[in-house]
Amino acid sequence: NIIFGGGGSSRTITVTPAPNQFGSTDITIQVADPDGNTTSETFKLDVNSVNDVPSIFSIQNLFARPNVPSEITVRVSDADNSLNEITVTAESSDQNVLPNANISFVLEAEEFEFTLTPVQTGTAQITLSATDPSGATGSRSFALNVSPCENPISWRVNEGVGGELSIRR
Repeated sequence: NIIFGGGGSSRTITVTPAPNQFGSTDITIQVADPDGNTTSETFKLDVNSVNDVPSIFSIQNLFARPNVPSEITVRVSDADNSLNEITVTAESSDQNVLPNANISFVLEAEEFEFTLTPVQTGTAQITLSATDPSGATGSRSFALNVSPCENPISWRVNEGVGGELSIRR
């Protein structure tokens, strides 16, 4: 990833390190004139390590019912640390719809399994954050839409006849 630019006696060299690579290397540049005379110059390039922010993959908005646990699976990755070293938090924008205490999660293999138990109808933004040991934090939000059951089940008993089950759509 070395690019030469400019012209005549005013030339430039642009060196771009490969992604997620660091360390030291010697680079030698050699030039030649039309008569075949050559000269070279060597310089050391030091590329410092950078801490990558943890990534939370895309999350679809979630539709739920009050007092019914809903589960979602969330992928988190970090180029610099194992998932066991990542601190994950979740916060609801509306504590009346989904109190933070009603959000739980566990790390299963390469993913976090979240359980959300809303307590009333409404909409809340849920923000998930992943923080690495160096303090770099990545976040992603999604909407939790909580509404009552769309298809209530009713039971009607006719005296002396029995019962009838109906499901409204």
